[in-house]
Amino acid sequence: MNTPLKALRYALMAGTFLGPATTFAIPVVATDLESFTVSVLCPLLDYLFTLALIVGIIMALVAAYKYLTSSGDPTKVSEAHRTLTYAAIGLAVAILSGSFPLLVGSLVGWQSVSRC
Repeated sequence: MNTPLKALRYALMAGTFLGPATTFAIPVVATDLESFTVSVLCPLLDYLFTLALIVGIIMALVAAYKYLTSSGDPTKVSEAHRTLTYAAIGLAVAILSGSFPLLVGSLVGWQSVSRC
């Protein structure tokens, strides 16, 4: 691979990982817990939620690739099955953790409930 394509690939990777981090580069002075939650904690949790979903989807694709390349070998098929099971559990936990405040708020009876 030639140098300009490598440089472009590394720039895209750096932008992907450092882009969300620049959101937190603005200094925020939180005077109370609510402003800290809204200005710092909620964006951080949203970023981690998105990251968990992306990792879960990538792991499901890795499991599908393992299934396709197993060639009927029982050990490779069981490894692919295990990877897919863990990816599904990870996705379920990520989705439940993202919707947990809404679920608790609806059970308690709060009228206006948001994720953050």
